[in-house]
Amino acid sequence: MQLVCMRPTLLLGPGDTNLSSCGTVVSLLQGTVPLVPHGGVSMVDVRDAAQAFVAAMQQQGAAGKTYLLTGANMPCAAYFELVGDVAGVCICWWGFYFIFSPWGVC
Repeated sequence: MQLVCMRPTLLLGPGDTNLSSCGTVVSLLQGTVPLVPHGGVSMVDVRDAAQAFVAAMQQQGAAGKTYLLTGANMPCAAYFELVGDVAGVCICWWGFYFIFSPWGVC
């Protein structure tokens, strides 16, 4: 049996019905994330990861190799701000804590 290991980072995108990866996004928008952790997050769109899985299965010489799938790396604070921008929610930072403002005023 030939095996190719695919190691996606945080998968984001449609179809996450169990909120296994997108649960953080939902929690952030509901205001239930208590603080911003230090460090960063690496993420990949699930559709890009799916294309990479198919390509790896079709690639000659891929057997026995491991591939790390990532699309973007950023600090957690920048990730949370990006989620807020896309959702139209203002996220105001106060040290390690943040405040949500659905009115766009921080």
